[in-house]
Amino acid sequence: MKLILLGLFTLVMVGVWIFFVILSIHARKFANFSRFINKGLSFLFIFLLFLSISGYVLILFGDLSENPIGNFLNGSSTKPINLKEIDFSKNTTY
Repeated sequence: MKLILLGLFTLVMVGVWIFFVILSIHARKFANFSRFINKGLSFLFIFLLFLSISGYVLILFGDLSENPIGNFLNGSSTKPINLKEIDFSKNTTY
């Protein structure tokens, strides 16, 4: 399953990075028309780099089970709470 996800994610990221390269070529070509193009391009580069690295980290080290949130919430470290044992009469607000 991880191999398929890695392949699909790599395919999507290659497409995104190709569009980024085309955008950067056009940004350098039309840099005289706006002073914000280079700042926006730098921000977009950092954002895409972060998304690429975090995506690979999540795929490689993440939990790929059927219900990862349910497994986390119903983990063995949590014990059931009996609401009848809680004394609500001593509740004070400050």
